[in-house]
Amino acid sequence: MGRYAVIDIGTNSVKLFAGRLIHGSVTPLTDELAVTRLGLGLSLTGELSEDAMTRTARQVAAFRERAEGLAAEKVVAVGTEALRRAVNADEFLELTLRLAKLKVQVLD
Repeated sequence: MGRYAVIDIGTNSVKLFAGRLIHGSVTPLTDELAVTRLGLGLSLTGELSEDAMTRTARQVAAFRERAEGLAAEKVVAVGTEALRRAVNADEFLELTLRLAKLKVQVLD
């Protein structure tokens, strides 16, 4: 039996899903969403704004704490389109590592 959590960082929202794995079957513990608008203005500037990065990284940190409160043994974070497109995505990844203690994997 194990408890695991994934944090999905999207262009408009951050999602947390945590579940318990028993004999190959997943029982959800929580499924939450917070709108942070990380990609606000991205199409105009090509960059993530400081406010959006801070707001989103803080939410990732809050979701990590929530997952740990549910006794998740492992927490992973993934990022999608906004982090693939933004020229300053590295700044966000560093901020998230510092605030949430998570290394975000950007999905292709």
